[in-house]
Amino acid sequence: MADHPATVGGLRIAWETVAEPRARRGRGQAIDYGWFDSPFGDMLMLCQAEDLVGLAFRGDGTRAEVFRSMADRWPMATFRANPDALAGRAATLCRTGEARIRLAGTERQLQVWSELLAIPKGETRSYGDLARNLGTPRGAQWVGQANGANPIAWLVPCHRVIGNDGGIAGYAWGTTLKRAMLEAEGVRIDSA
Repeated sequence: MADHPATVGGLRIAWETVAEPRARRGRGQAIDYGWFDSPFGDMLMLCQAEDLVGLAFRGDGTRAEVFRSMADRWPMATFRANPDALAGRAATLCRTGEARIRLAGTERQLQVWSELLAIPKGETRSYGDLARNLGTPRGAQWVGQANGANPIAWLVPCHRVIGNDGGIAGYAWGTTLKRAMLEAEGVRIDSA
């Protein structure tokens, strides 16, 4: 794994390129988690030591479904419900939008997530725009796949990616939540 530290806005980011097979990810790792109220409803926060490694929203699913979809990213990790230990970080996150995060993914995923972090608040980009920025004009599909694999919703702003037609495209936590996140940033999307 290569570690690439960076700071973007209020986020202190550690980038990790993951080379191990998915089935062994999380081996020897302990991940604390908790559910919290957020500006966008129920929020699941997952932390490893001081780093936020996962952020998800209940959206259209149940808490159990959302937790399972996130836990599946680290099949060998030990998960501990520990909301008391995370409550202060969750409050700061909801108040400031700032956190120390650790993103682990393939080189391609990290490239796409880096592009997401470059989209200013209150603006959007299409999947095609991101693919062109990455030098792969016909790569909108893999951009979409990497976008969908983003483990830290809201902070790594996958909600700022819209369809090439300018409409709301799919979102793991539901298009209603995606629209709410965009509207909170002053972006209005006409129904498509």
